[in-house]
This record gives sequence, structure tokens and C-alpha cells, in this order.
Amino acid sequence: LENPESPFAAIHIEPSSPIFAMLSNSTMKDRVSALDHSVFAGAFDGLERCYNGNATCSDASVAYKTVVEVLEGLTEGAPVEDQRIRQVVDHLEAQSPLDYQFRELLAMTGLSQSRFSHVFTEKVGISIRGFQKWRKTKEAIYALNSGQSLTMIAHQCGFSDSAHFARTFRSSLGLSPSAFTGSNAVKVIQ
Repeated sequence: LENPESPFAAIHIEPSSPIFAMLSNSTMKDRVSALDHSVFAGAFDGLERCYNGNATCSDASVAYKTVVEVLEGLTEGAPVEDQRIRQVVDHLEAQSPLDYQFRELLAMTGLSQSRFSHVFTEKVGISIRGFQKWRKTKEAIYALNSGQSLTMIAHQCGFSDSAHFARTFRSSLGLSPSAFTGSNAVKVIQ
């Protein structure tokens, strides 16, 4: 993303990351916060390489880890993980977002449906439904470079139609799916 006044970098913290819950539950009230850029001084070189498209995966990883460490310092407390919920997240991440059975997740944790939903949301920072919606959107991001139609990608990733896919995509990322296709596409660095 580029601001005419200055470069702008966006780093996405995935819901499967322990820091996601910490950030979503922190005292950072705004979804977007302007931070003093000097707190990211240790990441400037790597972030600049990412911004200019000259970063290796290692550069991007180091810049990401540095930014996460800074963000952890801006939040109150360390993340407290629940091993049952971590096991569920790892299980979900290891399979397609279309292949999960809610009863199976309940059995893994030994929790009731309402308690599981409460604990999952508290520990992950997003509901199980929101987590799975993000996973489908993430899968679609990678599929957008395949050259398939939006309708085909929507169905492949579990959306009812391309309009539902586009709305969900836009609400999750603030960009339309078409922003990720073509020669001027948003670059996704893993």
C-alpha cells in the first residue's frame, strides 16, 4: 500500500498467532493505530526491502518478528495460552478450512459448546466462526494467483458465490479480491 505522503506498510498478524489475542484484547482500542515510527527502528531495513519488493523470505521473517516484538511491548501482559485451544488451532491449521467438524473440536477439549466458544474467543481473540472465515479468505488469497475465475475460487474456498466471497474478502482485508490479481497486485509475503 502506498500513501502519497510516505510509504505505508501493513503487517497482518494471523488469528493463529498467540499475539493476535493479546492485541485484540489489549488496551489498543482502535483497529488502526498510528505509532511513533522510531519504535520500529530495528525493522526499518527489512521493512524497506519488503516495501520495495527486494526482500527475501528471511528478510520478511526477521522484519515480521521484530514488529511482533515491538507490538508485544505495547500491550499489557504476556499471552496466556490454553493448551486445549492451541491443540484445536494447530489441528485446524493442518487441514482445509472446509474439513472441520465442530463436535470433533469439542471432543478434543472436553468442553461444552458454550464454554468452548467462550474460551476459544478469549484465548484466540476471534470466534471460531471468524477464525474459519479468515482461513477461507487466506486460502482464497493464494488461489487468486492461479488465474481461475472469482466464482471458481469462491466455490473452491467454501463461499456460496462470488458476491459473498467479495464481501467477506473486503470486510476482512479492506481490499477487493481484484487487488490481488494482475501485474500491479498487492504482494503477499509469507
